[in-house]
Amino acid sequence: MILTRPSFDTVARFNELPSLWEAIEARKKQVTEETFKTLGQLFVDYHIENIFGLALLHNHFLLEEGEILLGTGSLSDEQQKVISQPIKSDKLTSPVQGSNWRITPDNLYVPYEFRLEDDHKVNSYLLSYFDFNLILTFHSNSSLHPLYLKKIDFSSSEIQSFLEEFSRKLNELDLANVFAICAIDTDSFLPGIEKTEERKNITVPLTDSDKPDDQFEAVWNFKHGPKKPIERGCSNYCQPFENGKHGKFHRRTK
Repeated sequence: MILTRPSFDTVARFNELPSLWEAIEARKKQVTEETFKTLGQLFVDYHIENIFGLALLHNHFLLEEGEILLGTGSLSDEQQKVISQPIKSDKLTSPVQGSNWRITPDNLYVPYEFRLEDDHKVNSYLLSYFDFNLILTFHSNSSLHPLYLKKIDFSSSEIQSFLEEFSRKLNELDLANVFAICAIDTDSFLPGIEKTEERKNITVPLTDSDKPDDQFEAVWNFKHGPKKPIERGCSNYCQPFENGKHGKFHRRTK
């Protein structure tokens, strides 16, 4: 079963996620190339590699009561920036839906990050919740829109079969504390680098000057390859702090 809306325990479930460093250490200890092949095969076998990606399960800060983490913006527009930050769910004027899901031991998919449900709406609450520069952008740049991915038909038998098999395999491998799934849209997708400033995650497109070896992989996508049965690509990186410690960006604070 997959949940798509915030629930009464959204904050508690988000705050119990591993920190970035905990997630990185868990991946080092528990995940091998064979693990990626096994999980990646499921994405390809069920033909959902253009719908879902594999995500490193972690948070960058804590939520306060009544908040959700909402992503806005797009890497494919002129602004080329995605900002994810906490907003009060009771201030929302339009429905939201999950974009990242963790898997529980009883195979339930629980959303921990969200996006607006309608791609054509820029709602008034944004003007009071997002910083002044972003407010100006919403007024001056009509191409910037709430983070939008193609609507997912969760009633699809193929998606249902994938979700059932993926959760079973993830729990079988004891990796539900390491990996999650996230919605992706390969039609307008650009690989990005994410950094955290206080309680705001900012993702910008990956450029030729960036050095992936200095980043932490956070989202992976899979496809059939000409040389390998399954090819894995990294879709999103977390950026270390300038002094290399990374901790200042990802400290757990309220």
